[in-house]
Amino acid sequence: METNPTALLLELAAQAQSVCDPDGLHDLLSRGHRAWRKSVADVQAGVDRETASMSDDQFAKRCIAAGDQYPWHR
Repeated sequence: METNPTALLLELAAQAQSVCDPDGLHDLLSRGHRAWRKSVADVQAGVDRETASMSDDQFAKRCIAAGDQYPWHR
């Protein structure tokens, strides 16, 4: 079983292309949802670790810089 959540999601998507029965698709969707939630939790934990020691001003500057780097999130 793949442990990298991104790779697992891609693997499940590939598997879903050849599954026709509803129970099989439901199983793949459930597994994908768990992997997606784990990915989100991993990102949140990483951000928490990286920003825990920042002042409010440093954190605000980081958020502004991220917004400039990823303008489609505006």
